[in-house]
Amino acid sequence: MNTLDDLKRMASDYSEDCMDFRVAAVDMEYRGERIISYRTPANLFHGEALWQLGLNDYAYGQLNERIGGPNLRWIASPDKCPPDLERTIFNRLLTKEAEDNREYLLRAKGDSARAVLSSDYTVFDNSQFVDLVARGMDSVGDTLVQVFRPSVGDRLRSYILLPEITFNKDYGGLHPGVYIRNSEIGDGAARVTGGLYRAVCSNGVVYGWDADTAVILRHRYYNTGMIAAMVSAAIAEGLRLSEEAALRFVASESVHIEKKSLRPLIDKWAEKYGLSRPVADEWAGMTVGNAGEFGRVNDPRMMDVVNGATYLAQRQEDETFAEAIERMAGEILQGVAVNVGDHILQSNIAEV
Repeated sequence: MNTLDDLKRMASDYSEDCMDFRVAAVDMEYRGERIISYRTPANLFHGEALWQLGLNDYAYGQLNERIGGPNLRWIASPDKCPPDLERTIFNRLLTKEAEDNREYLLRAKGDSARAVLSSDYTVFDNSQFVDLVARGMDSVGDTLVQVFRPSVGDRLRSYILLPEITFNKDYGGLHPGVYIRNSEIGDGAARVTGGLYRAVCSNGVVYGWDADTAVILRHRYYNTGMIAAMVSAAIAEGLRLSEEAALRFVASESVHIEKKSLRPLIDKWAEKYGLSRPVADEWAGMTVGNAGEFGRVNDPRMMDVVNGATYLAQRQEDETFAEAIERMAGEILQGVAVNVGDHILQSNIAEV
């Protein structure tokens, strides 16, 4: 359990040895062995300098993509593409890029490049993002704000929750909040969306990922003022979505699923989200297990399917895959209609 100040510190600590270099293709050379060199022009303080960075796997793949290189599985394999040929191909492609006056943003950590991005990439790093999220959460007043399951590196993910607010204590404590994510290496936008969290078993649901109201901050052409306003609005909408998710979660216990229909339902969602057969098997087992805990092993409910998915997400080592499963759980909830006052909050997704 952490605070927003802790999350700020994590982001700041990670950024200590991170640096950015804007480099023209004409000043770059591929040295082989995943090393890129580049020249910086002379200025008032020093003369022209030659620098080099190692490329991690992700940055190597990005460089190959930026310059229009061949299939990565071929060029990255010394058995298929000998090192001399790899070096020749990269440098010829860089020469062509130089003719087109291409420039890149090299994002480094220590002496290793972690990303090779286009020159129009807008730098909006985790520290900036968390600071804006913290300011946006000020709007909830004196209510305690806590951070659950933070992950900070080239990618940031976390649930930002209001643990003193509980939507329904009968279900292990459903706490409202938002789910945030950002990438500093060009493989994802900054997002703030609804987050529902059951503290009793630390499982979360990412809700409203693809909603019309979702705020997606792509790293292009934004200025800080625009981003601040959008993050603040996204937090307000995310908290509203978390309440909607809680209502649907409670209602999902009343949605009966014929036992013979349970596995086909799971298989359809598994196919949509690219889950392998063994992972789908595991999800089905967790769903039946959850139903058994409530004494309804022969009468599974939609709540069991959702809980099974959130338990499944916790077992994944790959955080991107875990996030996708929690998004899937949220989308399943979006299919549950629920009574709200005098009207029904209908399903807002098509049948899978």
